[in-house]
Amino acid sequence: MAAPMELDDPARNLKTFLSNKLTSGEFSDLTIKCGGKKFSVHKVIVCSQSPVLHNACKKGGFKESETGVIDLPDDDLALVEAMINFMYTFRYGSTDPNEHQPLLFDANVFALADKYDVSGFRQAAVMAFKVKLGTDSIDEFVEAVPAIYTNTPPSVMELRTTAVNFAKMQLKVLAKTDAFMVMMDSVGAFGKDLVRSIACEMERGPNQTGNIQFTCNTEFCKLRTMVNLYNVGYAWQRFISWTDNKRQYIRCPQCMKDTYANTSLSNAAFVDDSWFAMSQTQMEMRFSIQRSRITTPKHGTLSHLQRPAQCPHTNAVGTPIDS
Repeated sequence: MAAPMELDDPARNLKTFLSNKLTSGEFSDLTIKCGGKKFSVHKVIVCSQSPVLHNACKKGGFKESETGVIDLPDDDLALVEAMINFMYTFRYGSTDPNEHQPLLFDANVFALADKYDVSGFRQAAVMAFKVKLGTDSIDEFVEAVPAIYTNTPPSVMELRTTAVNFAKMQLKVLAKTDAFMVMMDSVGAFGKDLVRSIACEMERGPNQTGNIQFTCNTEFCKLRTMVNLYNVGYAWQRFISWTDNKRQYIRCPQCMKDTYANTSLSNAAFVDDSWFAMSQTQMEMRFSIQRSRITTPKHGTLSHLQRPAQCPHTNAVGTPIDS
């Protein structure tokens, strides 16, 4: 019996095929012009990856649909070439393998990918940016931050969040760098995001258990609010602002945005229930806990709440977490 025939990697073959078509321009039906250079491309390739280019090529829409030519006079040639190359080969980076690609390159790629809504290219830029970050890339980081905040809208958070988190971790080093301090003066939005993120970190205390946890999903907040069940019993449910797909939302006490009420009874980190109005008497709260021990035995975290204690925020009778 003959041995089974080994087939070449189909994905690799497809990439090679597409790369050859980009180089040769065979069967191309669209021309992209940028920086004095023309790229003979294929609509099925570039328009399927960029909704922006797809709309430009729709019949009866823009003039590009009739001329078959898209002119990008305001974009950088190296970035456009890298984007087109990615669309055909799925390889990220400059077309020159010997060229050093600083963090500024990734920041500019991210902005271009966001402009033309090429999601794969944008994700690759974020990944490359994260990989290059380190103490040996401080100068490149300082150079890249203004581009991140200038070329992308506030609603596009991936690189902004990455930059803020890195600055927060390396703040002691960055604070001693003159270029970083100058950049902080010129990019006010970055400074605000950094301060807001640090403030949120400072609010967080040690992880504790035996509480209902609420995690805010707002960027740079991520506040994890913990409510002692003994203090409020299950009265916290009356503060639910709305419910969607069985998820319950409350108003975050820090950023005032609706936040998902995570019903996990552990891993909460922020202890402050002062924003919950107390609607139960001490006796009612004690009865609520006793009843919970009987009716919800599977929630074993309630059973260790034994002796009353005064809540420092609300003066309500509660129980120490580690009793």
